[in-house]
Amino acid sequence: KYIPLACMAVLLFITPRFSPYRILLLATMVIMLMASCFANKEPFNNYLYRIAILGCAYLLIEGHSEKFWHYFTKILRFLCIWSVGTFLLVIIVPQIMNVVPTVENYLGYKFANFIFSIVPYKSEYSVARNYLIFREPGVAIVFLTIAIIHELKKNADLNFKRLLLYFITFLTTMSTAGMIILIVILGYILFVKKHFAHRGAMFFLAGIAMVFLLSFTDLLDAENAIWTKFSSGTNNYGSWFSRLSSLTENITIALENPIFGA
Repeated sequence: KYIPLACMAVLLFITPRFSPYRILLLATMVIMLMASCFANKEPFNNYLYRIAILGCAYLLIEGHSEKFWHYFTKILRFLCIWSVGTFLLVIIVPQIMNVVPTVENYLGYKFANFIFSIVPYKSEYSVARNYLIFREPGVAIVFLTIAIIHELKKNADLNFKRLLLYFITFLTTMSTAGMIILIVILGYILFVKKHFAHRGAMFFLAGIAMVFLLSFTDLLDAENAIWTKFSSGTNNYGSWFSRLSSLTENITIALENPIFGA
């Protein structure tokens, strides 16, 4: 809980300059958080944690943006290569799951530990999903989406190989939300990012990756965990409904009480 506070203290010490506009924006967000804290009579410690995260984000953007993206990209690229390699290895040589060490999370689910990626022993799919190093594929999707958005903002400096690697990693997570996000991103590249020189090659290679995935998984099966999430009454419907509710409920709260929240 105190790691963000320590990080903010370090960043304050090494950040060379501050933008008045961004400081004002940060102050406004902090004031809104504190107003919500006092209005709803919630514990201050919970909001202190959020303020520290906001402060770290501000300081990274303010003085270390280029360095942050440099290391973020390098680390995520390495994790993608390692995890996709592990994903393929487990498909080709499934016996390797019996050789590597086992880790167990707080819910009792067991994973094969490949150091920089984990593979679940039990899966709702015909093959194990790609978790990277995170507790679930949905968390990996968040980081991959941020990386792709950042990559697409580069225009002339856009890295085709890295973008394709992100897309392939997206597919191997077999995440429902990830598939939806990926379709939106591909649509953006197809209809908006028309000057991207490698569009044709990227769609071709991404298509090959999808064919490979369909060949070794049950993604087209009507009883697949992805599709049954949209079918009321199935075991997987609760996953989709809870995520949709977390979005719609927060929107409702914001519309009913835009200043202080719930």
